[in-house]
Amino acid sequence: MLMDVEFIMPLDVHKQIVQAAFEKRGFTEKESSQAADFSEQASWHGIKTHNALKALHLDHLFGSVVGGCVPGAEVEVLSTSFDAVQAWNGHKKLGQALAYDAMDACMEMADRHGSGIVMIDEAFHYLWGGGYVIDVAKKGYIAYTQCTAALAEVVPFMGKFPTLGTNPHSWAFPTQDLLGYPICVDWATSTVAMGRVQQILREGGKLPPATAVDKEGNETRNPADVASLLPFGAHKGYGLGLINELVGAYGGGGLPTLRNRPAKAPEGAKLSCNFFFQVIHPDALAVGFEGNRSQKQNVQRVIEDVLGHGNENCLLPGQIEANNAIGARGDERGAVLITGLILLMVLTVLGISGMNTATLELVMAGNNQYHQLAFQAAETGIDISIAQRNYNTLVPAVLPETPVGGNGSYGGSASAESNFMENTPVPDTAFSMGVNTGSVQAFHFDVVAVGMGPGNAASTHNQSFYVVGPGGP
Repeated sequence: MLMDVEFIMPLDVHKQIVQAAFEKRGFTEKESSQAADFSEQASWHGIKTHNALKALHLDHLFGSVVGGCVPGAEVEVLSTSFDAVQAWNGHKKLGQALAYDAMDACMEMADRHGSGIVMIDEAFHYLWGGGYVIDVAKKGYIAYTQCTAALAEVVPFMGKFPTLGTNPHSWAFPTQDLLGYPICVDWATSTVAMGRVQQILREGGKLPPATAVDKEGNETRNPADVASLLPFGAHKGYGLGLINELVGAYGGGGLPTLRNRPAKAPEGAKLSCNFFFQVIHPDALAVGFEGNRSQKQNVQRVIEDVLGHGNENCLLPGQIEANNAIGARGDERGAVLITGLILLMVLTVLGISGMNTATLELVMAGNNQYHQLAFQAAETGIDISIAQRNYNTLVPAVLPETPVGGNGSYGGSASAESNFMENTPVPDTAFSMGVNTGSVQAFHFDVVAVGMGPGNAASTHNQSFYVVGPGGP
């Protein structure tokens, strides 16, 4: 099958093909170039769910093909009373182009005022918010963005009907001088993004538990049966997703259940996404630092403290993506892995229309990171198993497969089983009882945990422990 084949393509060839694909659909040279640049960054950082394949597919379903995105649209900058805030009417312009331009405007305002905000209504989806904030963080700023997703696909906590988008939040911090890469905290407010479901469907895999429901509202792990997604962390993910809808509402956004669903919408209803961008100049936050440290030294001390105390093997947000980018540069100085691009390349080069079924897929190397995730998941499984305090000397205490370690493409799962091994006497004098009757016993257990990461990465860990309790009669 074509999808089982991986092709390596130099960046200039990749950009030429992706840009030609967007130009073929009527987008301007600048818009198409921005779309190609974004696709390159997503693939470089190993973001399979929001690369060129996803961009072209999204445009086909909801964009230029059906009128949800207008190639060459001009942005209208609306009048406001605030020097550090701009409000834009995107007029359904391509989301990638809007995002890059909005971040440039935010940086200009941050240089003058310490912070800059751009709010955009009537926009087409910009895909992976992490790419934009990472780009800004590399230039020395703190950056944030959120958006309302293309469709309402998430069921609210304790609800039955999908009324929320996957509604991502993306933060990035300029830590590249300290770590070699910006810390990027980027998450969808659903357990996984719908793009992840589509990726797993293409790859023939199963979804993690507690991810999605079918049309009857029953939980399913079969990506082909998914009708709606669940919020991550139950009420917490629901609340974070609601933030996007409320911020969008303050900016003029329409009803989430009507977005990109013209057949259900009354005439004049808003059907497009809503974007929020903010850039903060780090100097604007500086107040005073302990020990006469500089701001950079203070940030470094905080990171070292978080990763100290036995946490040295923990990953920082953005580390996996940064490692994927480093791996890409090491392969022909930034070659991009393309899955299923042959059909798209032939159609584009020959100028043939009908690229709506193109199967572009950009994949980055990173198996070592997946095994690290599995390692951490196994350690977490042991911690959870012990913390549950389910100590049973008669039957094993079983921790069923449990999602751990994040969400989206980089989540993992852990399962564990604790078994009683033996009990040994403990001198009662250790507990100031003054006698040594054997009434205090140490009960020894072994816990074996299996951590699973992306790409079927697995790690098995074993740990022994004991608890002290009363012995026999």
